[in-house]
Amino acid sequence: MPGTTWHTHKLAPGVVLSEGDKTDQNGRGLVKMHVLRITVGQPGVSFQPLMHAVAQRTPLSQLAHGHSHLVAAVNTGYFDFESGAPTQPLIVNSQPLVLSTRKQPVLGFTAARALQFGTVHLSATVYAGSKSHTVTGINESQTNGGLQSYNGAWGSKAIPTNSWRDRARAVTAAGLGAVTSRQTYVPHGGYVLRADGSSASQWLDSLPADTKTSFAGEVATTTKQKFVQAYGVGAEVVRRHGQVRNDLPCSSANTETPARTAYGIADNGKTLVIGEVEDHPGTAVHGLDENEMSGFMAQLGVDRAWDVDGSGSTEMLARLPSSGVLAQRTYPADGKERPMPVGLGISYVKPKVVRHKHHT
Repeated sequence: MPGTTWHTHKLAPGVVLSEGDKTDQNGRGLVKMHVLRITVGQPGVSFQPLMHAVAQRTPLSQLAHGHSHLVAAVNTGYFDFESGAPTQPLIVNSQPLVLSTRKQPVLGFTAARALQFGTVHLSATVYAGSKSHTVTGINESQTNGGLQSYNGAWGSKAIPTNSWRDRARAVTAAGLGAVTSRQTYVPHGGYVLRADGSSASQWLDSLPADTKTSFAGEVATTTKQKFVQAYGVGAEVVRRHGQVRNDLPCSSANTETPARTAYGIADNGKTLVIGEVEDHPGTAVHGLDENEMSGFMAQLGVDRAWDVDGSGSTEMLARLPSSGVLAQRTYPADGKERPMPVGLGISYVKPKVVRHKHHT
């Protein structure tokens, strides 16, 4: 990065995009870098998930369509290719859209619009008549057994099954439905209980049809403040300010230096830094390995940083003042946009000026 010529664009108050190209030290090719710096808590700036349904993958440009106040949008975390659903936690409006009893790392925002990092896990129970059972996951694409719940946020796709032994029962206002091991869909206004494993299956099988059933759950977290909005993150590429890691695995499914995305915290939590590097197969433009990504984020001055989904998922849209159009700033490594379940949108709405009347 030293010696890079950066081109800077102020997208909105507190939202700055910097872009630069640099020939790598080994002469392997060109690294194209894109960096968003967002002042968290800046009046008028807000963050929002861009999505249709948990199990519905859509190109980021389509997810962003119709959001007139967006000034930028990027990809979020990892997802399951088969179901299309995130494989990491997702919390929206304080509600867990994807969550399990496993403790997993997230980066997100509090009710006071402060940025924070922590781990979250599900604490939930289903009550059916006089019986109860712990719920091990909500809208999980890949499960570790137990009793799962799938609600309306999942969407119109069939609920995933591990084997023909799985059991599923719909819950509506009328109560618990019949047992089925066939493809099951979330009913309108209700949810589905799916049992994976003998213990949970026996419990679910034992309940009479029409049993009055209810669900109670919450997001448990290691942070002092609860998350209003949170996104799952991967490997921590920067643990301390200015320190580069050299112990991270370097390969991916396709190349050691794919396009990558990382989220970072700077200025003691006052700034969210989103760094992306492109990969354009067949050209001199290439991405970075994990250790190099650590160096990239460390040089951006973050205190901590984490990987999120990369390769063909790495994408950034921005609305430059010169054009006024939300347009793609990164080359898609797949040659076209890779559909994703959730994007992160950054919006700006000019705050209203409150005028006070003065009396003499």
